[in-house]
Amino acid sequence: MLKFIQNEPALLIKVNNEKILLISDLHLGFEKELYSHGFNIPSQIDRIYNKLGNLLNIYKPSRLIILGDVKHGTSKILPHEWSDIPNFFERLLTNVDKIDIIPGNHDGSLKTLLPSKVNLHTTKGLMLKSGKRLIYLIHGHSWPSPEAFTADILIMGHHHFVVEIMDTSGLRLIEPIWFVAKWDKEKIISSFLKSRRLKVGKNPINSFKKFFKFTPKNPRIIIMPTFNPLLRGMAVNKNTNKDYLGPIFESGAIDIENSELYLLDGTYLGYLSNIKHLSFE
Repeated sequence: MLKFIQNEPALLIKVNNEKILLISDLHLGFEKELYSHGFNIPSQIDRIYNKLGNLLNIYKPSRLIILGDVKHGTSKILPHEWSDIPNFFERLLTNVDKIDIIPGNHDGSLKTLLPSKVNLHTTKGLMLKSGKRLIYLIHGHSWPSPEAFTADILIMGHHHFVVEIMDTSGLRLIEPIWFVAKWDKEKIISSFLKSRRLKVGKNPINSFKKFFKFTPKNPRIIIMPTFNPLLRGMAVNKNTNKDYLGPIFESGAIDIENSELYLLDGTYLGYLSNIKHLSFE
């Protein structure tokens, strides 16, 4: 089972008898950066904790998985993170028994800040098995492990995608979205092999099978919206293919134009190619 929670940037996944809540991109402490630019916004940690705690209380999962960018500081630990991050997770552990984190590009030295009960994985990601389906979880700023290419569904964060609609007076509507896509299997495998400095050969799929002993699939790719309500990212209908970051998108393998977009309330917006540079009179 994989379920989008209506009006929330979160997924429910059922793995055997285990119910998992999946979120991404908390960016705790983002308001501190805004303050350095002249915006006096109070700490958002309680707001984010209450929002997440409410979901945990409603759906009662046994496990919470966060797809990276827990904190907003990058390589070093910022002064406020020494208390904010441990306290946040100690509070969360009163709502859920197990917490897993797949680190993102903002999570340098995160392990130092986490309670011992929180499980920090590598950036290469995590495989889940739901019935006969394999679901692979990554942040999205780096390549996953080779096993990720055997998944039926690949879920990542990192991008904070939104859709932007503007009328002729300049009034803008900006909304977070779910971004669902496919990739060109030969192109993504070729790019992955090159990143490993492995010989691609005439047939990258056969080369991949030779090196890793399994056959890659063509998964459904789901890009999660950010959980932090202050954050907004790239407007997918206003940008070019060159604006997408991370090795999976930079490979050119993602079929961006035929990606499908959904608002958090479940509204289906259709294919990206149909709403590019959308405006209304």
